[in-house]
Amino acid sequence: LTTKTRSLVSELSQPLVDKVHDHKDLLSQLIRQNEDQAKKIDELERTVYNKDEKLTIFEEIYERIAKVESDRKVVEEQMMSDHTTILRRFEEHSFKYESNEKQIRTMIQATEDALVEMAELKANLEGNHKSFMENLEQVNANLIKDISEIRKKQNELLNMHSRLKNKTSDQKGSIDMLVSRMEKVEKKVEAIDQQVVDLTNSKQDRNDFLTNVSRIDQLMGVLEENVYSTKNHCISIDNYLDKYQPVRMQSMVGDTLKACLIGEERRRFELYESDKISLLYKLILDDDGDGSNIQKLIIQLNEKAKHVIEEEEKKNRRRAQALEKNAKISEKGSEEGEEEQEAEQEEEDPRGVASTTRHESTAKTKLEASVSLPTQKGDENTKTQPMMRGSTQTQVTQKESSASMSPAKARRQATLKRGTSIIQSEVETVKLTDLVNSDFSMPANDGDYKISQDQLIKVVKIMLHKINFNYKKSEQR
Repeated sequence: LTTKTRSLVSELSQPLVDKVHDHKDLLSQLIRQNEDQAKKIDELERTVYNKDEKLTIFEEIYERIAKVESDRKVVEEQMMSDHTTILRRFEEHSFKYESNEKQIRTMIQATEDALVEMAELKANLEGNHKSFMENLEQVNANLIKDISEIRKKQNELLNMHSRLKNKTSDQKGSIDMLVSRMEKVEKKVEAIDQQVVDLTNSKQDRNDFLTNVSRIDQLMGVLEENVYSTKNHCISIDNYLDKYQPVRMQSMVGDTLKACLIGEERRRFELYESDKISLLYKLILDDDGDGSNIQKLIIQLNEKAKHVIEEEEKKNRRRAQALEKNAKISEKGSEEGEEEQEAEQEEEDPRGVASTTRHESTAKTKLEASVSLPTQKGDENTKTQPMMRGSTQTQVTQKESSASMSPAKARRQATLKRGTSIIQSEVETVKLTDLVNSDFSMPANDGDYKISQDQLIKVVKIMLHKINFNYKKSEQR
């Protein structure tokens, strides 16, 4: 082992020793080269000093010499650093070699100790083996005796088993019953154990319970304060909607209608608005902060809206029935004058066509007036209904007198009735969304101050847009 260690150390340190020798040779070679260069420089100096015209060459040579000297110093320093590094590594390897040698000595000593212990263990093992064999022979003799006794007892047990077998067959039925009962009991016990485990897992800790109770008490206090503040806020909102919002609505409606109405209707609306605004302001001055009337007003408005919708549906049904009767009568009149229309159509001048167009436009205007919505006041609703009844009576009278008319007049009357039925069918097919999205136009020189259905819808749209705009501005503030 010592020889192997020494050979290993020599193999590891031999490359470093070779490198050290190589560096020494290289260093000696560089020293010799340096001496040769110094000699050459001296010779060049002697040559240059003898000739004055080569002073520049002399300076150049000196510069080169200085450069070579600096390079030499750098190489020398590098060699010295490499030399110190090699020496340090050599010392490290020497230290490792010494430590390995110490370890080898300790291992040799441990090996010798192990051999001594092994000899002792071998002697002990031989003694133990001898005693074990003696004990084994004694145990074997004892086992033979025990086996003979066990065989006797086995024969006795076999006889007993044959006797007990009959008893076992008798007890088998009762055992099966007991097993079934035991299985049921085990299932119940397992269910009870599972319930106990579930209850144990779901059981809340006392500290957590007390913490949750205190937290709930705090939340209840906060919720009571929030409920109180919310109740006050709702009362304030109800009070505002009951007494202050009508003033804003009336003002916006008034501004919109003033922009749309002119003449007599505008003056009537201004008188109405002055009376209405004074009543609304009186409600504001009598404000006591109680907003409980808003629910009653909502119920009343819902009932009024339902009543108005039912009345409007009844009116539309009556109008549809009247228009169906007019269409049937016009069809009868058109069949009677069908033969004469072809002959008279060639004799008619362009004025007849223009009069027909005027009749159709007049019928369309009457129909639009008949289907227009009622205004806000109740007395105007009562006025529009007699007008509608009067127009219906006029149409019936015209239908009755169509038989006594001339063929040309009968043809014009039939054309007028057909245009009326077409317009009515177009009006009945119009949807509420189309009415809401329809264009609003009112000429400034219009002599008829009645508001049509489209115009009223446009007014409501402008009013709602203004409410929404003011609400958004208030939210931004």
